[in-house]
Amino acid sequence: MIFNDWILLIYDKLPRVIQRLIQKIFDLFKLKKWKKIHTTHEGIAYDLDLGELIDNSIYNFWFFERATHNAIKKLVKENMYCLDIWANIGAHTLTMAKLVWENWKVIAFEPMKWAFKKLSRNCKLNSFKNIQLNNIWLSDREDEFEGEFKTSWRIDGKNSVIEKQTIALKTLDDFVRENNINQIDFIKLDIDWYEYKMLSWWKKSIKKFKPIILFELWEYTLRAVWDSAKELVDLLEDLGYSFFNEENFEKYESNSKLLFSIPKNATINVICSTVKL
Repeated sequence: MIFNDWILLIYDKLPRVIQRLIQKIFDLFKLKKWKKIHTTHEGIAYDLDLGELIDNSIYNFWFFERATHNAIKKLVKENMYCLDIWANIGAHTLTMAKLVWENWKVIAFEPMKWAFKKLSRNCKLNSFKNIQLNNIWLSDREDEFEGEFKTSWRIDGKNSVIEKQTIALKTLDDFVRENNINQIDFIKLDIDWYEYKMLSWWKKSIKKFKPIILFELWEYTLRAVWDSAKELVDLLEDLGYSFFNEENFEKYESNSKLLFSIPKNATINVICSTVKL
């Protein structure tokens, strides 16, 4: 393993607040704090703003969420239909699109207009014809609501975009029916706080397709909306899922061991599947 790989392994295990601090220091050292650039990595082109957390990570560390990126490369195959739920600027969307090949599809959802514009721009830079972009919030009903949302994550914590917008809501079950979808093989889920609520709303589609799901698990954010990591894990277990480590694909021996592995003030990503990985 090369030296940079060891650095990335250590970096990925740090709490996100420490990762952001490291990225800030690294960016200041390189004197590229506010630079906007065009770059290509692994055959995928990006327009990046190095003042943004995700953009900066792609540029300086080659990937956003290295362990997630590597897991996606192992899990996603040519014959899969994939959902990227809350895709942001498309770091994982584009990787999946490259893996499934042109005859299959990646469906990306990003409700925030500011992030959706960046997602659309990065998709246009590449030649993939198999990405469907949706500026909607998957929810428990078809509706609209207006609010103010933080849609930008600056490295220095300043000048983040607070956007007032009207967001379209739609259920996953309705989206599946309206788009005549008869296959979902993989879901990457990064919806900040609402994992339990949304998965409970989507049980019909989850039961039908039994996709592999890669999701974030953090007790703090779930508690903030009156849910818990245990409720989320129990919900997925009731749907027939087992849980696997994102990095080595080892199965968690029990739900209690999975829950115990969650750091007190940090998050982990978990893979769940109804079949052995």
